[in-house]
Amino acid sequence: MINKPLNIGIDIDLSVVNTVFCANGWIDYLNNMSHCKLGIKFLNSIPEIDYNIGKNWPDLTEDEVMSFWSDPKLYQKLTPNPDAVKVINELAAQGHNIIFLSMCKKGHFASKVQSSKEWFNIPPEQYGFLVTHEKHFADVDIIIDDRNRFLEAFKNKPEVIKIKIKTPYSQDVALSVSLDLETNDWNKIGEFINDLGE
Repeated sequence: MINKPLNIGIDIDLSVVNTVFCANGWIDYLNNMSHCKLGIKFLNSIPEIDYNIGKNWPDLTEDEVMSFWSDPKLYQKLTPNPDAVKVINELAAQGHNIIFLSMCKKGHFASKVQSSKEWFNIPPEQYGFLVTHEKHFADVDIIIDDRNRFLEAFKNKPEVIKIKIKTPYSQDVALSVSLDLETNDWNKIGEFINDLGE
């Protein structure tokens, strides 16, 4: 058990909630809009999925593909990873500060903040939400993210523990920083953080 409260920075999209594959996620949205109907099994068969999954629906324009992210109630329609909810609630119950670090598309900031308050049982004094593309400026002891570019930005902060959520999506930046953990299993993340104090 860690003796002092940690500031834990956590990404939301693809880290806490699978915005692509969950019910009412991006795949469902694109399938409903397109003449092409692509199954989850097909997408899972692709060794590396393009981060912009809309490229798999050639009959849709870029604006149509990206309109998914403009829904002002988007996150109220999505369900977070239940293990992420359990682990984050446990970390908050231990006294750690939970700071959600997220980029927000125009129009869905309020939805993302409200959902993060509804999904988790985090005391107000331990809850933070920062909207930023520059996550490395946040005062965190741990960063949990799925994108290389955000983890790489912490290269001048070797003291920050870097946990990468493993996903099947392409990355736009190569990773040169060393990771402390890479997994898509939130239970392993919880165990790893709890073991830091031993």
